[in-house]
This record gives sequence, structure tokens and C-alpha cells, in this order.
Amino acid sequence: MTRKIDSSIFREYDIRGEVGKTLFEDDAYNIGRAFATYVLKGAKSDKIVTCYDGRISSPAIEKRLVDGIKSTGADVIRIGMGPTQCFISLFTSQTRPVELWLLARTTLRTTMVLR
Repeated sequence: MTRKIDSSIFREYDIRGEVGKTLFEDDAYNIGRAFATYVLKGAKSDKIVTCYDGRISSPAIEKRLVDGIKSTGADVIRIGMGPTQCFISLFTSQTRPVELWLLARTTLRTTMVLR
């Protein structure tokens, strides 16, 4: 039996869940796949950028997010670990043709922010 994604993680402007409780690595994979599929339908580019912060669960969440994105054939540019402000600066000053920027960020309640 397949586990359903907990609908409480979907917010108006992001996706937030507690890792191991309401958000799981397989959820990150499915979310990455769904976002990439949706975005690439009308995309001018197949490039999606990802980044994550320094919290313990972030690398695993970002890896599965990337796996899901790549399953659609999209090209992923992985920035790696960095502070949120650095990621926002890159996003606002981008010169590359990129369709979507995703930040896998964690807090005490692990959070995945997709924008």
C-alpha cells in the first residue's frame, strides 16, 4: 500500500512538514517530480536550480527532490548548501535561463520551501 502525502504540509506559499512525521524523503521525490512536470509543460528552459541549508535533514530532502526532478528529464543545477539570503540573491540576480528555483530548507520543524 502506498502512503499518501500528508496534505497539512501544503501551505499557501510553501511546503512545510516535520521530517519523519508529516514529511518524508519519498514525499520530496514526488513533490520534485510533480513540480518539474507542471513547470516544464510551458517552459522555455529545462533548468531547475536547487539549494539547501545546513540543517541535518536538508541534504537528504534535497537529494530526493533532485531525484524527482531528474525523473522528468529536467536539468538540475545544484548549488549545494548555503544561507537562504544567498539563495535569494542568486534568484533575484539570475542571468541564466532557469525555469524554477527550489530551496530545501529546514528549521526545528523541518521545512521544504519551493518557489
